[in-house]
Amino acid sequence: NLEKRERDQAKNELIEMQRTTNEKLDRLVKERTRELEKSNHRLREISETDGLTQVYNRRFFDEAFTKEYRRTKRSRGSISVLLVDVDHFKQVNDNYGHQFGDECLVETAKIMQNCISRPSDIVARYGGEEFVILLPETDREGAINIAENIRESIERNQFYHNGGSVSVTASVGLCTISENSEITEQTFLKMADDCLYRAKQTGRNRVVASNL
Repeated sequence: NLEKRERDQAKNELIEMQRTTNEKLDRLVKERTRELEKSNHRLREISETDGLTQVYNRRFFDEAFTKEYRRTKRSRGSISVLLVDVDHFKQVNDNYGHQFGDECLVETAKIMQNCISRPSDIVARYGGEEFVILLPETDREGAINIAENIRESIERNQFYHNGGSVSVTASVGLCTISENSEITEQTFLKMADDCLYRAKQTGRNRVVASNL
């Protein structure tokens, strides 16, 4: 009987030890999985984000635009794109230095982020001093209101340099397609770019929208 009790006790201790070990391993696996998920999420954010302004980069915009464009065509809704370009940015760099120019781009990106409200709206750096804003389910009138708000907000903002303030402006080109539009993705972006070109050619600090 004594030997049987000792065997049973040893067996129970072994079972408890195995259970404790399994619980520790399970917790360790869950912790490592969470750490890996966080790392993957951070890597994904880095690959999708512009390093200077911390808005989305062009690669992310291109993918999001294609997805939203095709969804809009299926649902026969509306979608708008804004191209925003900081006016005379080369002169800003030449007069105040590249560091101040970078600060202007960072602050401009923040202004644009504050002018959009829906999770589906996307601000991305398109290249240099040019930004692009994707507005799903937004008609021409709504897009013009957002574009004017962005333009006015940038114009009102004061950028500080060596104890003084500097003002900059931006030009905006805008294109909207709706259920009756049959243009391609490339033509859509080209029309927004053409509108931006007209805004800069006709005096800058203005919004020019397509007439689709």
